[in-house]
Amino acid sequence: MSTFRAQLRAGCKTVIDSVAAANASILPHTYDHRPATFRTPAIFVDNNITQPSITHDSGTRSRDLLAAVHIVNKLISNDQAADEQDVLVDLVVDAFTDQPRAASSSSLIEPVSVDGHEEIDGDASYACSIVFVRGRIQEGRS
Repeated sequence: MSTFRAQLRAGCKTVIDSVAAANASILPHTYDHRPATFRTPAIFVDNNITQPSITHDSGTRSRDLLAAVHIVNKLISNDQAADEQDVLVDLVVDAFTDQPRAASSSSLIEPVSVDGHEEIDGDASYACSIVFVRGRIQEGRS
């Protein structure tokens, strides 16, 4: 039985914790799930990890998973938030690029795209960038 979904989440958390440890003053809060409320700046792995692709051949099963890593920052009206958000996104993308085996030694994780939107927490709106991280593994079939 595969535990790759859990490994991907844990690997993403390892990567974002490494970014936070190296940049504690600009990224103090990390979570392996969406927090109940935001203390910003924060970064978390979305609760839902999707599986857009599963392929089979006679000897292997290949799985591609997609994790969404959200970087949430100050209120959107804050001009400084845009600059801080750009720095955080670049740090996170670089960290995922530098740690392709963070989920397991037999799999690959890599950033594949970045998107943005507003996160709502009660009456507050926050800047949010989402780094999409693909996890890829090939598993033997019997």
